[in-house]
Amino acid sequence: MNVTRQFLAYYKPYIRTLFYDLFCAILIGVTGVLFPVVIRDLTNRVFILNDPQAMTALLMRDAVFLLLLYVIEALAQYYMTVYGHLMGAKMEADMRSDLFSHLERLSFSYFDKTNTGIWFPA
Repeated sequence: MNVTRQFLAYYKPYIRTLFYDLFCAILIGVTGVLFPVVIRDLTNRVFILNDPQAMTALLMRDAVFLLLLYVIEALAQYYMTVYGHLMGAKMEADMRSDLFSHLERLSFSYFDKTNTGIWFPA
């Protein structure tokens, strides 16, 4: 549990980015569910209309809605790809910095007693 708590502490400076990233993931999931709903509406309700003007109006409405969904999904994917990756890279840098600081605080006798690197027996 202590290791988990230490790991979660690295999220603290990036909590806003994490929540935006999770929100974008939810948006992508919702848009993924809405696409088939709109297509089902088109096939079950719009394409069977006998009035060409009504069909065109509903088709344009659904086309604009699908385009809006694609734009929302693309922006959410962009945020997750760019800023989510940057958050992970910054967290990794923070972990490496903390590890290096810890290694610098160790005494020389620790390194005398402890094997480091890869050891191949002769």
